[in-house]
Amino acid sequence: LGEPGSGGRLLGARLHERSDRASGPCIVADLATMHPDAQGAELWGEVNALTGAETAGYVALAQGGTLLIAGLELATPLVQSQLLVLLTRGDFMPVGAQAPVPTDVRIVALASDGLLQELKAGHFSRPLFDQFGKCLLTIPALRKRPMDLPALLDAMWAHIQDTCENGPCLSEAAKSHILSSGFTGCVRDLELALRRAILWTRGYEVSVA
Repeated sequence: LGEPGSGGRLLGARLHERSDRASGPCIVADLATMHPDAQGAELWGEVNALTGAETAGYVALAQGGTLLIAGLELATPLVQSQLLVLLTRGDFMPVGAQAPVPTDVRIVALASDGLLQELKAGHFSRPLFDQFGKCLLTIPALRKRPMDLPALLDAMWAHIQDTCENGPCLSEAAKSHILSSGFTGCVRDLELALRRAILWTRGYEVSVA
């Protein structure tokens, strides 16, 4: 649980990397990007009623690894009940299928504080919340944990460097400027700021003007 941009996906990815499933896939399914009526097909996949052709969903794609479900508070009542079946029984039913499919996947759900409001209003399944609540982590906003900024900055810069071929390095002056500036944004804001700095940098080092 945490405010949007608090670093839930980053934490979920690190949990995957440090688990015994690290050799498997780590897939993100963002419910915010799905039409409510399409959530089932997106997550579980579907079988074409005319041709029998199967389209794999996010759960199947994450087989043997980890599925990060972002925006859990947006799950429809039907998807909530299907998720409960998956967590308690270990199988799922693709849309249009005739039989459930067993699966071996770790589910990590990410949600905003709005989930608690949905739960209180009776719009979110209490049994499903209790299942996820067996291991519930609350992530404070970055502005509430400034002591984490140095380590997060190093880790995020290393990640960006891995995805940016021949990118510039971060100078000590630039790093000190970020750490001393009283950064009040979220984890997402920090990543955007670093990527923006790379785009505006000419040369091999991000420095302070």
